[in-house]
Amino acid sequence: MADVLDDLIADPMAFLSKNVIQNYNSPASGLCDASVAATMDDSIRSADGHSMGNLTYLTLNPTAAKTAKVAWLKYNDNMTTTLDVGFWTSAKVIMTDLLTGCSVGIKRFRLGGLRIAHSNLKTGGQINVAANATALTGFDIQLHKAGYITGTNDSLGAECCLVYGVAGTFSWTFYAQILRNYSGGNGEVHRVVKLG
Repeated sequence: MADVLDDLIADPMAFLSKNVIQNYNSPASGLCDASVAATMDDSIRSADGHSMGNLTYLTLNPTAAKTAKVAWLKYNDNMTTTLDVGFWTSAKVIMTDLLTGCSVGIKRFRLGGLRIAHSNLKTGGQINVAANATALTGFDIQLHKAGYITGTNDSLGAECCLVYGVAGTFSWTFYAQILRNYSGGNGEVHRVVKLG
């Protein structure tokens, strides 16, 4: 497992306040082995504008191995994509694709399993906020466009978001990492919000 994932697991809020992890490729949703494809040092500013962090691209490879550490939820255009993560999983981190107007939902089951959804429904080529909300009916935790994009400037990179889940001893904790001016491996972590 890449060291960057160990750092994320050890202290999610501190790590996510100034470091970003993204996938380099985009495999199908599911369990993945992870290796570091590239690290761009000192590319990420924290919200105070001074503290620098790193952008790490991971290469995620689908696997059935019981040692897989990442559960990956892929983005699919104009669809709601779901991923079920059983309580028995080896994964310690859940990662989503970049959200640029999409919605994410998390549903917890009694025995500890999860269903995560990434909804990107559109009308006329534009994000349909109401349709995405309807698609996530019944999900315990929801994050919609208004939760991470403020104002009217929602062009790509102006404000966007990554959602991470980190496994604890008995349950998962989810974090929304809200980014601004994020392009070409540079940008700012505007804020990190614990979801749910």
